[in-house]
Amino acid sequence: MRNPIGSVWIIVPLNYGHVVPTTNLASRLTACGVRVRYVLVGFTGTFTADSPAARLLGHLALDFQVVVLPCPSGWTTEEWAQQMTEVWAALGDTVADSHQPAILYDRYVPQAALLARLLRIPAGALCTDLPNRVDLRVPPVNSGIVPGSSLSSARLLLAWSALLYASRRQARTASARLPVQEAFATSMSQLADRYGVQLGRPPAPVSLPPYPLPRPPDADEFVFTSTAFDFRRTRVRGIHRLGLLIESRRPPTDFAWGELDSGRKLVYCAFGTERLEGGTHDQAFDVVAEAASELPGHQVVLATGSSAIPRDLPDNVVHCREAPQLQLIQRAALVISHGGFNTVKEAAAAGVPSLVLPVSGPVTDAKRTGALVEYLGLGRVLPHELLRVGPLVDAIRGLPSSAPACQAFARADRQATGTDPAVTVLSRMR
Repeated sequence: MRNPIGSVWIIVPLNYGHVVPTTNLASRLTACGVRVRYVLVGFTGTFTADSPAARLLGHLALDFQVVVLPCPSGWTTEEWAQQMTEVWAALGDTVADSHQPAILYDRYVPQAALLARLLRIPAGALCTDLPNRVDLRVPPVNSGIVPGSSLSSARLLLAWSALLYASRRQARTASARLPVQEAFATSMSQLADRYGVQLGRPPAPVSLPPYPLPRPPDADEFVFTSTAFDFRRTRVRGIHRLGLLIESRRPPTDFAWGELDSGRKLVYCAFGTERLEGGTHDQAFDVVAEAASELPGHQVVLATGSSAIPRDLPDNVVHCREAPQLQLIQRAALVISHGGFNTVKEAAAAGVPSLVLPVSGPVTDAKRTGALVEYLGLGRVLPHELLRVGPLVDAIRGLPSSAPACQAFARADRQATGTDPAVTVLSRMR
């Protein structure tokens, strides 16, 4: 029977961490005869042709365009919303003109979900970390509670209650919303009006990283993880785990391989592609570099991105701005990260323990990812309040005990079989 979907529009934030989990799926969809086109959504000034996301898609020969949302100063919320409405209406016209279209949207781009609904075309939500559905066996976003421990059930109940209370209060109280929330909600209502659809009331804004957005319509979620690399959930209806789907075909990166010392244990350290305001990453890199000086049997690769370079690097530290992450992880004895879901997945798939330092600010899924690492026995978390040289050195020395569990997980993941993720997506979008 002929597939009713001829083209899939993958609409995601202009952020490498949101793009790289999806490209393996995009290639599989292309192999099924579906035309795939990416839409990278960013604010004014966020896009350059050399951005990591653009370079990755170009390297993989995947078609993409960039949608730039205006972010001007001095505009009223209504003016801002009107400009965003025009941008989304133009994209809607383009999607509607394509052959048998469907939309896969990142949950941080809820306008795309609404666009699919207004165009009456199949759609599905892409979840590039873990689903955030209420489940008393799973910590909510921004929570590091590890299920299964004593008192964890009561703590999980309190954490979910606090999150839902804050969300509902924000939805009811205009003064609790940020201008960006009001602009997004107003824009979505205006977009619905263009298509003659009444939403009844503006979508309720909720706080989710990377910024507060209106709540997207309900849809099946396609998650880039496996059953083994997740919490034991009680609510799984509408959640489709596609597997880890790690993209191995990445643009070449210059790296001084000759500086690596095979006689030392390799520690790879990176805190993602986005630098946080306030220098949180800078501080963490400084502590890691200082800890390395007390670990002469280890060699640390610091991939700092746009963060400041730590001063007075010890001889056993190799610094780089960008790193060939997958190749380094495969050679490493330990991976230190901020809890980014992609990096932690890549370490788990390679059978390498993770040390999670959740330094990514007040609204983040890093704590929950760290909780998953401890829940599965694949490493440990060092809380921000313990980010000092002594505790970090002790954690690095103690983590080889997690290696057997990590290697067993990696073997099981390689042997796992299941339905082609592209077939799952094409059959479940609605």
